[in-house]
Amino acid sequence: MRITTLVENVSTDPLLGSEHGLSLWIETESRKILFDSGATTLFEENARVLGVDLSKADFAVLSHGHWDHSGGMNRFLALNGHAPIYLKETALGSFYSKRDEETLVYAGLDEELKQSDRFIFSDEYTDLGDGAFLFGRIEGTEFVPEGNRTLYVERDEVMTVDPFDHEHYLGIEENGEKVLFSGCSHLGIVNIVEQYRLLKGHYPTRVIGGFHLSKIDPHNSDDFHILKEIAARLLESGAIFYTGHCTGEASYQILKEYMQEHLEYLPTGRVLEFP
Repeated sequence: MRITTLVENVSTDPLLGSEHGLSLWIETESRKILFDSGATTLFEENARVLGVDLSKADFAVLSHGHWDHSGGMNRFLALNGHAPIYLKETALGSFYSKRDEETLVYAGLDEELKQSDRFIFSDEYTDLGDGAFLFGRIEGTEFVPEGNRTLYVERDEVMTVDPFDHEHYLGIEENGEKVLFSGCSHLGIVNIVEQYRLLKGHYPTRVIGGFHLSKIDPHNSDDFHILKEIAARLLESGAIFYTGHCTGEASYQILKEYMQEHLEYLPTGRVLEFP
């Protein structure tokens, strides 16, 4: 399995751009998968530099209904004439981000994208074949990110705090590796990893994605304790974690201090290869 980071918040290569977003290119023995598309068409430019042919994707996965993961999907549909996009139907909703006490900014999918006929809606568990699957029901409620409190959804003309029932996760098991992909982990990375174990009977060996911990203040004693607890719980899985995007640099540094070799950063352009 080979995973190429097409877009992330940070780039260490002058030939590759970065933005607030996430996009991964996944190659298994049998298929090629686009996991999220970042905030703009930058993923296409970086893919070209990295030698990735987006027209060869067998399917795409949209992790949830936010702009910084879906912004390039219209371009992907134009580049690739056959690949479906897997998402939860609730990802087509009207999502907003609270910028200040009075301002809500639209944070959902582009309206044109919502009209696509290439969507396949996932269930609580969707078997994609060849060791790949999607799951979207999370039972645990521990360490749900504080940053969720400023994110809203409008349903039936009522604005409420987003429950993130539009988020789902990709698992791929191949050649002994069990890899979990999560876009932003709005329902809590500890809960998502635990749900994987409940579904499959074992923990993932690798976990890739954002943890949505950028709103945590490591200088606050309560927040610092939360990060330590998250690190301890993630270490219990034995998995290696690769993160970035919405995890936040300060939170990453605290987690890294406790998780050591079990946590690595995943900047734009990084390539992971597993046997």
